[in-house]
Amino acid sequence: MTVRHFNDERAPEALHKANFIALAPFIFAAAKAMRDLGFFRLLADSDTGLTKRELADKAGVTFYAASVLIDAACRADMVYREEENVNDADSRWSLTKTGLYLATDRMTEVNLNFSADVCAEGLLSLTESLRTGKPAGLRTFSETASTIYPLLETLPEPVRKSWFDYDHFYSDHVFEEELPILRRETSFRSVCDVGGNTGKFALAAASFDPEVKVTIADLPEQCAAAKEKIAAAGLSKRIALNPCDILKSSPADLPRGIDVWWMSQFLDCFNNDQAVRILRLVRGAMEDGAVLAVNEIFGDRQKRDTAALVVDECSLYFTAIANGVSRFFNSGEFMECLAAAGFRVRSVRDGLGLGHTLIIAEKA
Repeated sequence: MTVRHFNDERAPEALHKANFIALAPFIFAAAKAMRDLGFFRLLADSDTGLTKRELADKAGVTFYAASVLIDAACRADMVYREEENVNDADSRWSLTKTGLYLATDRMTEVNLNFSADVCAEGLLSLTESLRTGKPAGLRTFSETASTIYPLLETLPEPVRKSWFDYDHFYSDHVFEEELPILRRETSFRSVCDVGGNTGKFALAAASFDPEVKVTIADLPEQCAAAKEKIAAAGLSKRIALNPCDILKSSPADLPRGIDVWWMSQFLDCFNNDQAVRILRLVRGAMEDGAVLAVNEIFGDRQKRDTAALVVDECSLYFTAIANGVSRFFNSGEFMECLAAAGFRVRSVRDGLGLGHTLIIAEKA
């Protein structure tokens, strides 16, 4: 994290940034409208830029709609005017580099959809969540649920798709890097995926080695969703399901004979005390020689400012909507949780996938 000082920024720059933040809902709405109306696509496909009238005609909206939106997008550095001193109606507009990322970058698209469909309304209740420790913004989707996790498979569209697109985008490509590391460090033949979600890792592990057997331990709703995908992949004989509420389980509720206990972005769904409780539970079920492998994403271990921004800002999703008490961990706090649960870290590897850290630990 870069160390900053009060006078590093000039007052006019700071005032502009402060108002950029104050008007962030307007800027976000403009970006979403630019996407939804096809303005980003139209401008990305144009080599010479388009006038407001051309954009209006091609997008099927009024000149007013194109004019007010382009002017807002210009002030937010999404588009720029090609020529100076030209009548406004005749000016040609093109995407800035920022606009081009908004138009074409998959990470940006995933984050925008997650923000708009899953988080935008619920985040308005952030202050209440911070005061009460409860996900006040979850009322957007349920008046009775205490966490979002049992609701995931029944969320309305496009909320459900945006949630799973976000979840999978940041984890799908890291497993292929981490499984060979696990193989080099252990001779595992069995894995328990604690918090297996829809079975992405289980399927990857089973495909990585035809001799490996995997068990998913997760809520019954998540196991039911994973079961369909496992059956479709023809892996039902090698991937078992262990439905349970991990916070209410005992070591006896977990499978035996496991070589690697795997947790991928699971513990960030719980507060520190709950994470320690879960880690102790798993430790109690581990046999001699077994290891714990944790795939997490830490804001303070990111190499790039953009990655750190995504991690630490998205932590507020957990606060306002998911459960009210968790976040993407600070790595120092997480290491304290491991130690408190009776684990000793064997190895740490950063920079995997899109900024993940793989921690392999054993009983202390």
